[in-house]
Amino acid sequence: MQPLHRLPIGVASLQTEATPIERDQFMDGLPEFNKPAYYEFRVRDRISSQSEAWFEGMEIIVDETTEPIQTIIKGYMEDQAALHGLISRIRDLGLILVSVNQIEREDDEQSRPSDV
Repeated sequence: MQPLHRLPIGVASLQTEATPIERDQFMDGLPEFNKPAYYEFRVRDRISSQSEAWFEGMEIIVDETTEPIQTIIKGYMEDQAALHGLISRIRDLGLILVSVNQIEREDDEQSRPSDV
């Protein structure tokens, strides 16, 4: 039976044989999954006002310069679970996801909502 997930080379040995320094160096190279980040989601066409209600607290912009028109949804995601939850919500609403981009912002600390 094939394993569902393969661990990167060296993970098993890091769990049992690595020194704390080696483990820290390995972990520094991994992505930070639980760090809040600002994202931009683009969906095809305009979204309805009913659909907009599902994205409360997020910025919604219609980009009429694209063909077809796209709606841009921007906001902070607390972690990867929240990111995947929003992508699932887009799917459940029947919206066509065009792109997802993490955006670096210079004003992250000032503009980030305190409840995120």
